[in-house]
Amino acid sequence: MMRRRPPPPLMRVGLLVTSAVLLIASALWAGSVGPWIARPQGARPPTQRPTSIYLTNLPTLPAITPSAPPATAGSSWNPSIVLYALGAVLLVALLLIAAAMIRTGGGPPPTGRPSPEPDPVTPTGPMPDQDRPFDAREAADYVIARWDELEHQAAARGAGRRREQTPTEFIRVLGLIYPLDDSAAAELLGLYQRARFDHVRLLPDTAVRARVCADTVVAVVTSSPVAR
Repeated sequence: MMRRRPPPPLMRVGLLVTSAVLLIASALWAGSVGPWIARPQGARPPTQRPTSIYLTNLPTLPAITPSAPPATAGSSWNPSIVLYALGAVLLVALLLIAAAMIRTGGGPPPTGRPSPEPDPVTPTGPMPDQDRPFDAREAADYVIARWDELEHQAAARGAGRRREQTPTEFIRVLGLIYPLDDSAAAELLGLYQRARFDHVRLLPDTAVRARVCADTVVAVVTSSPVAR
């Protein structure tokens, strides 16, 4: 399973600044709407019952002329200025995030090390001698060597087997890139899996079948254009 690449430092700084700006702006906006009053849940303000007062003779009050309220000096601090400043900081953070995404969109950042070249193709050992008694272990080694030759040839042309791929997935993807003989590819895959995990069940003609299938598949891979 492929691991996701972590975000670059520029994007992480932009996300942190964006979160801080949004949090502060929300707090300022909520404070400008009205005061924050904490009231216990379910508590009700006490109610006062009206009392009846009976007056026999109501006094007459003198007429009061309304006077203008005294002029008060208003506060010079305006929260909208801070909101505008936070908006500018938020815009800069979004630009930083966009620049980081565009920079990383073209591929992984350079690591300063050259990309590893595919391993050189190792020559396959000779096929087991048919005149000698059949040796299942020797036949399994030959089948594995022919499969490794196929993987090396595919890697040299840009279609190598990835680490997370199983042999079945590799041969299936290889068949989508090159016009392989399906029967030869399937038989070579079956012989390789049996040689790896159950070589005692190999038959005396295993080496011959593996040579024919491997030659057919490798010939198609080596004669096709490089898959880059």
